[in-house]
Amino acid sequence: MIQFRKNTPNNRGAIYATNPVIRVAKSTRASFIVSKLVPKMLNMDIDKQGLMFGIKNKKVIVSIEPKEFDNYHLNEADVSTLRFTSVDLYQYLVTHLKLDTDKNYFLELQSDLTFKIV
Repeated sequence: MIQFRKNTPNNRGAIYATNPVIRVAKSTRASFIVSKLVPKMLNMDIDKQGLMFGIKNKKVIVSIEPKEFDNYHLNEADVSTLRFTSVDLYQYLVTHLKLDTDKNYFLELQSDLTFKIV
């Protein structure tokens, strides 16, 4: 028997399973695709806690707070990712980090619990 498989040398889903990253993508709305490793490394309970973002010394910092209407709640997306959307947060990051709006970005969690653009 001969099997034909799709040639996918750059499996995009694999990065979420192996790296604590957040993908920032702008289409009609701003999507943030979060690796499940991020809340695990932050000791975050996604059912009870939300994220807040800020910028300090050109690094994206994150804080964990009890879920309220003004923070970002992570929702299950698939086996290795969580998601949330926010045009306001996208504009904030683009403006303060001087990012090109035509590209998608990955924010990788560092050992000091800040995120760096990779």
